[in-house]
Amino acid sequence: MSTTPFAAEELLVQATAVAKSDRNLELMDRITILHGYLELTKLDPNNATYRQNVHDAVARLLEAAYECNALHGLICECANSAVA
Repeated sequence: MSTTPFAAEELLVQATAVAKSDRNLELMDRITILHGYLELTKLDPNNATYRQNVHDAVARLLEAAYECNALHGLICECANSAVA
């Protein structure tokens, strides 16, 4: 699965909304990590290591959302924003 920066940034926005509403510190931690990697990728878009770190951070964020039973809310938020 390919993770584009746009998709990762959209996930970041939606995950932040879900984590804030649930006050979920685990998700907020994963969000912070993803945000940091996205910022590094903006500094050097051709760096394959940074892109891989973004991909890994997205996977960890989705895993944490699943473990916290917040994945359904996250998927719904992303779907709603895609339709709007």
